[in-house]
Amino acid sequence: MSVGNLKDYGNKGNNFPYQLQSLKGLDCACNQLSEINTKNTFSNLTISTFTDVTALGLAAQIQALFVANPNSQLISQNIVYDGVGVVAFIIHTV
Repeated sequence: MSVGNLKDYGNKGNNFPYQLQSLKGLDCACNQLSEINTKNTFSNLTISTFTDVTALGLAAQIQALFVANPNSQLISQNIVYDGVGVVAFIIHTV
């Protein structure tokens, strides 16, 4: 999913519906992981959400997360521009 990818065949010039469905799918996966997490199968996974007006501000927040937790590993990262700001959904180890 790319912020710059604004062309697709289904919605001529707007891939927001695709991005929204991708985020809903990620949310579903996160909910399933949270359910598993309560059973202590993946107890070291954390889901973090960041928002900022600019991508540079968002990158700084994500970098600060991993600087503060040097042993943390990135599992999944999904970033989308929602028309107002940039939103990132990060799944990482603690």
